[in-house]
Amino acid sequence: MLTGTAKRTIPYLFLILFSTLGSRAQVLEAGKLIPEVHCMNDSNHHYALYLPSYFYESDVEEWPVIYAFDAAARGSLPVELFREAAEKYGYIIAGSNVSENGPWEPILKAAETMFKDTEARFKIDPKRRYTTGFSGGARVATSLAVLYGTFEGVIGCGAGFSNNYPPHFDLDFSYIGLIGNRDFNYREMQNLDNRLNKYNISHYIYEFPGEHDWPSAQVITDAVTWLEFRAMENELKWTDYGMREDFYEANHQLILDFIGEGREYDASKQCEKLISYLHGVRNISEIEKIFENLNKTDAILKEKKNLAKILEEERDYYLQYSDAFVCYRINYEDSMTPVKPNSWWKEQLKIANSKITKGDNPTDTLLGRRMIDFIWRTAHMQYESVQGTEYQPTSRYFLEIWAMAQPDAISPYYFLAKFYTKQGRYDKALKSLEAAIDRGLSDINLIENDSILVNLIMIPEYQQVVAKMVTN
Repeated sequence: MLTGTAKRTIPYLFLILFSTLGSRAQVLEAGKLIPEVHCMNDSNHHYALYLPSYFYESDVEEWPVIYAFDAAARGSLPVELFREAAEKYGYIIAGSNVSENGPWEPILKAAETMFKDTEARFKIDPKRRYTTGFSGGARVATSLAVLYGTFEGVIGCGAGFSNNYPPHFDLDFSYIGLIGNRDFNYREMQNLDNRLNKYNISHYIYEFPGEHDWPSAQVITDAVTWLEFRAMENELKWTDYGMREDFYEANHQLILDFIGEGREYDASKQCEKLISYLHGVRNISEIEKIFENLNKTDAILKEKKNLAKILEEERDYYLQYSDAFVCYRINYEDSMTPVKPNSWWKEQLKIANSKITKGDNPTDTLLGRRMIDFIWRTAHMQYESVQGTEYQPTSRYFLEIWAMAQPDAISPYYFLAKFYTKQGRYDKALKSLEAAIDRGLSDINLIENDSILVNLIMIPEYQQVVAKMVTN
C-alpha cells in the first residue's frame, strides 16, 4: 500500500464512470469529496465518496475500504473526517446518505446496496473491509460486522454494540471504540472494554476530550493507524518498519515525560495505548514492564478505585432519569402513574452543576457534564420519538426538560412555540418564541415559512416579538 511518502506528485486524475442516471455520466474524481454517488442498480440509494488523490495513478491492485454510517444519514460528514486518514494510508471511504437511526430493514438495504456498488466500481481488498459509525451509526457498523462476518475491523464512535447483535466469543474482527470523556455513553464504552477483555477480542477504547459527536479528524486518523497495525499483525499488509518505530519512539518518550512530571495515571494510559497499537507488531516488553509497575502505585490504584465509584454513581443517576422519562408516556395512557415535576429535574441539574463547579477531582467534573448531556439528549430523543404518534401531547414535558438542561439553546423554545401554536395557546407560543429569539434565533423565514408557526403572524403581539430580532 502506498503511504504519504510514496505518492506521486500529480494531485489527482479522474475517471468517468457510468451509472444508471439516464444518459448522464457521473464523474468520480480522486482527491475530492463527492457528496452523492448514486448506486448503479438503485439510484434511490446514494453515498458520499472519497478516493485518495493518487487513486487512478497508483499501481495498487486492491484497496482497503471503510464504510461509514451516520445516525442522521449525513454521509459527507464522516467521509470528510476520514479524508486525512484516507490520504495517509490509502483507503476508499464511502458514507451512506440513506442509513439513519430507525428500523433495521432499510438500514440493511442501504448498506448492502452501497457495498455492492463500491465493489462493482472498484477493486477492493476482500480482507481489508471495515465499517465505522457514530452513535446509532456505530451500532449499525458493529451489527453489520457481526452479521456479515467478512469485515476485518470496526471503528465505533460514541456508542458500542447493538443489543440485537452483541459481542460474543466467536467474533473475528478487531474493534476500536472512540469515546469523548463528556459523552453520556462514556460508561457504556468502559463496560464494553471489560466485556471485550473477557471475550479476548482484539480491541482498544480510545478516550478523547469531547462530547457526544463524531471525533476530530486527528482522532480518527489515530484510529485508522490502529487498524493499520492490526493489518500488519495479521499479515494483511507489509509491515512499515519506519512507521512502527516512529510510533514507538514518540509514545515511549511521552510515557517517560509523564513519569518525569509525576503524572503516573497519564503515563499508564499512554502505556496501555502503545501496547494495544504495537501488540504483535513489535517487541514491547519494556513498555509492558513500565505499565505493570505503574499499576502497582498508590496513585494509580486510587485513580482506578475512584473511576469505578464514579461509574457506579453514574449508573444510578441514569437509571433514575430513564425511569422518569418512561413515566410520562405511561401517565398519558393511565393518568395514574406519577411523573417527576420540573422541580425534581431542576434538583438533578443542580446536583450535576455542583459536581462541575465543586467536584473534588476532574472525574467528578466530567460526571456532572455527562449527567447534563444525558438529560438533554434523552429529552431531545424522547421529543422526536413521540412526533406523529398518540404520545405527541407529551412533547411539552420533554421540551421543558431539554430547556432546563440547555438554558441557552434555541431549539427547545422554538419547538415549544410550535407545540403551543398547534394547541391554539398563542400567548404561550409567543412567549416561547420570544425566548428562542432572546437566545439567538434570527431568521424570520424559519417562522414565517413554517406551516405551524405561520399562524402566529396574525396575532397583534407577534410583530413586537419578532422586532427583537432586529434589536438583538
